[in-house]
Amino acid sequence: MNFYDVEAFVAVVETGSVVGASAKLHLTQPAVTRRIQSLERTLGESLLDRQSKPQKPTASGRAAYTLARQLLACADDLRHSVGSAQNARGEFRFGATHSLNDLALVEAVGQLRKNFPMLVLHTSSDWSQALLQRLLAGEIDAAAVTLVDNPELPNGVLSEPIGALNGVIVSGRGDPAAHAVSLKQLGARPWVLNQSGCGMRSYLKRALSDRSIAFEIAAEASGSELQLALIARGVGLGIVTEPMLAKSRYRKELHAVPVRDFRPRIQVSLVTKMPPQRLAQPIECLRQTLSDVIGPKTRKLTFAELSKRA
Repeated sequence: MNFYDVEAFVAVVETGSVVGASAKLHLTQPAVTRRIQSLERTLGESLLDRQSKPQKPTASGRAAYTLARQLLACADDLRHSVGSAQNARGEFRFGATHSLNDLALVEAVGQLRKNFPMLVLHTSSDWSQALLQRLLAGEIDAAAVTLVDNPELPNGVLSEPIGALNGVIVSGRGDPAAHAVSLKQLGARPWVLNQSGCGMRSYLKRALSDRSIAFEIAAEASGSELQLALIARGVGLGIVTEPMLAKSRYRKELHAVPVRDFRPRIQVSLVTKMPPQRLAQPIECLRQTLSDVIGPKTRKLTFAELSKRA
């Protein structure tokens, strides 16, 4: 099996076309096509659905892509295993849940660029469960996620708490709900929430369900700023993290509702699979930076220490 054939296949899957792969690899389009065909002959399977636009892998191709990504990562480990951590090369792919994206990723990217200038960083934002699925599929190397009710994580996933985010219920400035003091008083009101997968939404839904309180969604929003804009317009109540409310451009049009029997707080954790050696220190840098931004500065086990215990 030719390593460069594998590299070409991965490039086509990730860019969605032979054109994109040729640009990424600095090859001609016929050269990329020949490499894909060579790999398909070697494996005896068709790996790409050539009728789809963008090109997508077949069922066999999806399985091959997961293993091919691992193969390329191992090659990077071998290529860059010698040298100082500051000279770490290759790709570092990490993500954060939407509630952390603006809050922590900017600082994290800046610190990683300072400490590991030769590393190519790929950041993304998604809901926590989607990030966990991408981690398991080998599409990302680490993710900062919010976990509700301490769920059991898949085998092979390392998780380390790095802090917690407080939540707050918000209403429009003129909303009479601003003076409510119990969750039951708010329960019958319509809510404006982020889409399913949001940690704060899950926390609220569980609290209402535990109290047998009705749960009516007036609108789902994609992103906290749209959610807060709708709340400011009087569409309904909402729940967001305190940092999101503090930095929102709508904060002067909103009111934090004091609720006596409900103080939402969700745990933030950094999850990864057993990190390759070349990423051990970048992952530790990411963990420490996120901890400094959102969590208490307490002594925690590093991923290097966790790896020794695994």
